[in-house]
Amino acid sequence: MRILVVGGGMGGTIFANHLARRIHHEMKTGKARITMLSASHEHVYQPGWLYVAMGRTTPDELVREQQSLLEPGIEFHVDPVEEFHLADNHVQCKSGKIHEYDVMVISTGSRPMPEN
Repeated sequence: MRILVVGGGMGGTIFANHLARRIHHEMKTGKARITMLSASHEHVYQPGWLYVAMGRTTPDELVREQQSLLEPGIEFHVDPVEEFHLADNHVQCKSGKIHEYDVMVISTGSRPMPEN
């Protein structure tokens, strides 16, 4: 089974790691594969910004290499998804590479868009 996680933020990272621990045997035997696609190689712990504002930490302490936060066996690529082809079970990334999947999790976060 090919599992594709789109988004390397908090939600995508927690999901991928939890799933990897649950299906470790299937991953080891090649029956399952988890691939994560992200727009950045860095993972920013966003809840920590509150502590930066209070002077209790610095911004650089909130940043980690995304790959270092993932369970062994999770394939990680910095290549943002540009097109979702749901009927064909694949996505196309900015690089032009196509990633096929059996199950896809979209965990790209949110952006505030206040009304004018």
